[in-house]
Amino acid sequence: MLTKLGKTFAFVLICSMAHAQSQINMGFYNGKISIEGELRQVIVDFEIENNIIIGEYTYDINKGKLTNCRLDGNKLSCDWIEPKNIRGKLTAIFNSNFSEFIGIWFLSDDTYGGSWTGQTKMR
Repeated sequence: MLTKLGKTFAFVLICSMAHAQSQINMGFYNGKISIEGELRQVIVDFEIENNIIIGEYTYDINKGKLTNCRLDGNKLSCDWIEPKNIRGKLTAIFNSNFSEFIGIWFLSDDTYGGSWTGQTKMR
């Protein structure tokens, strides 16, 4: 569960973009997420189906979903939801070839949650 006090974070990424295949790299991104100031290992596996970006993001054992995603240039903005109806927002900025990103997440009350980063690796 992703909370200000929580120690686990995961989500499934779902967002729609007309030209997503030419922008987001399909495959795994290894990264870190900051929860209560502590950096933790995270992995997201992006795939594209029918011009919809999807991906499974795992932190510890929990998973959640990102919805209402919008890709504007290299900026990805999404709403996230996890079990027990815990919600918030995510904003990630990709580099020019979409091989890396930096991001931040917030809780639904706009409380800052922490940072989120990722770099591609070979499948």
